[in-house]
Amino acid sequence: MGAYLTASPLVKTAQKALLFCVHPIGGGVSCYRSLAQFLSPELSLYGFQAYGLEDGTYPIDDIPSIARLYIDELLEIAPDVPIHIAGWSLGGLIAFEMARQLQAEGFAVGLLALFDSYAPVPNAYPYASDDDEGLLRALIGDIATLEGNYEVSKLLNTLDLSAIPLTQRKSFIFDQIIQSKILGKEADYEQLQRRFDVIAAHQKAASRYIPKISDLELVLFRAEDQSRVPKCSNALGWDQLPVGNVEIEDIPGNHRSMLVQKQSIKQLSILIKNRLY
Repeated sequence: MGAYLTASPLVKTAQKALLFCVHPIGGGVSCYRSLAQFLSPELSLYGFQAYGLEDGTYPIDDIPSIARLYIDELLEIAPDVPIHIAGWSLGGLIAFEMARQLQAEGFAVGLLALFDSYAPVPNAYPYASDDDEGLLRALIGDIATLEGNYEVSKLLNTLDLSAIPLTQRKSFIFDQIIQSKILGKEADYEQLQRRFDVIAAHQKAASRYIPKISDLELVLFRAEDQSRVPKCSNALGWDQLPVGNVEIEDIPGNHRSMLVQKQSIKQLSILIKNRLY
């Protein structure tokens, strides 16, 4: 696995300030491109893409193992600069585990930023089997966010799958995604299966992740619209874990739009810069 590099610069301008962003559940990092532009030129942003999306690589279903691989790359890229790590959604879990391992090894961690990431508390990341409808919905949502096409996402998410046998739902959704052309003409079953396998592996990893005790301080950049889980705590469950201080910054929008809408990204970038300068 060591020959496959997951980290790549989305915007590389600054020499001393680097922000490493970890992929969400789908494994891609294009969701950070707009943020990278807003952070430039003060910060360079690197994105960690997941194993499993490229030919010859395979998804990893263990959060600590994923974190270890990314840490090794991070230390090669930036051995002598402050370490700042962020992650959106499930990427926040991996970012947290990276920071925890780094701290345990004696490295100083600067900003640990979680972008609307739920803590790994009970039922936050339930395990799902390969034929689970939730995984298929996650695939649609991930593609829509990365491609910036929410109209297609809304259309696909309104599909009624109840009359379709479990064994046929995945192929049905794949057909709908390909026909929608949200991924362009190059989309095919093989590509969609890779994406699906990555999502399934990451959901499994999150469902069994139990973070060790840590005094890490973190900043939770929380979407103002929390309608997806109305009963969740203000700190999205991080206040229920043995961690250090949890600061909360509200960002306009919902879980997906906070990294898409210009107003949200601008505010997020300002808050990040204020904490680093």
